[in-house]
Amino acid sequence: MFATLKRLLFPVIPVFISACSLEVNTNKDVPNLEKGLSEVFYMASLAPSAHNTQMYKVTVNPDLKKVQISLDNSRLLKVTDPLKRESLISLGAYVRALELAYLAYGYKTETDVNKDYVAIYYSQSESADIKVPDNKLLTLMLKRHTDKRDFKTDKIAPNVLNEISLTIKNTEYLARQSHNFTFFKDTFMKAFKQQSFDKATAKELSNWMRFSDKETLTHKDGLSAELLGITGVKKFFYYTFMDHDSVLKDSFATKSLEIAKAQANNCAGYLTLKSKSDSFYDLINTGKSLYDLMLYLTDKDIAIQPLSAPLEDPAYRALLSDKLHTKDKLQMILRIGYVDDYGKNNKLRRDLKDYIQVESSH
Repeated sequence: MFATLKRLLFPVIPVFISACSLEVNTNKDVPNLEKGLSEVFYMASLAPSAHNTQMYKVTVNPDLKKVQISLDNSRLLKVTDPLKRESLISLGAYVRALELAYLAYGYKTETDVNKDYVAIYYSQSESADIKVPDNKLLTLMLKRHTDKRDFKTDKIAPNVLNEISLTIKNTEYLARQSHNFTFFKDTFMKAFKQQSFDKATAKELSNWMRFSDKETLTHKDGLSAELLGITGVKKFFYYTFMDHDSVLKDSFATKSLEIAKAQANNCAGYLTLKSKSDSFYDLINTGKSLYDLMLYLTDKDIAIQPLSAPLEDPAYRALLSDKLHTKDKLQMILRIGYVDDYGKNNKLRRDLKDYIQVESSH
């Protein structure tokens, strides 16, 4: 009997073990990239992006000491983000992460936001401390991640909220005891339900879902089990019984709705981020502010998750803006809260050479 059981379980055991311990290694080698810059670009790659699509392309010119960053149109979410609003916010977050990564490794930068791309000019600092990386900043960048687990409902410390309002403009906090919190939560659930049962949206989501460790390591992007907060035994069964076709079924939408309801309710409150317009310039700067905000919250061990569904529908977005009595554009809604264990960044990022190229002026 033991021999029979062993034969049945043997093929499953390696899969079970791998489901519990996936390690993702990003190849940092880029042909002709200046020595030392690979770490800078790797740290920048840890910036957040919608569905972890990593929708940017980068050109480095070492002669001009210039980095040009723009959107990769082949990686955009054309159903849920047809106007590229979230993509540009993601691009802005990457720009800010690159600025900070340069700073952490002893460089100075100047950033120009142009009509449809961003240019960063870099030079080594003349400071005597340039050879000592800013490990605190690098640690925060490595630690930051989106958390889809339930958070505590404890109130956020007043000094934290005060510092956010003073240092990061156009933010507004909605505590869970407030009427606006309930209104936002209910509106999010309506928008999420509408989106979940939309077949075009489901098909787009399916394209970015990963349903095995092999698929995850092949693409090094998208939404793996770990990025959805599914680990251990749950991950094993998730990868065993789910696939891309599952995402198109109503049962998947129903389960997603159940999870989203728990997420929206189990937090301390929502942080909103606004801007004056939806221009390229304002969206890039919104992304930069978003990344600064995320690092600040990470430093305080406060977990973060964007709730994007109501902002991806013009009617719901207008409704929420009206509720806040603002003429500014509502750009982000983050649920935040304390957690017993902050967790870790899964570091699922593409190889640098896949989107970074080096060119010469000669």
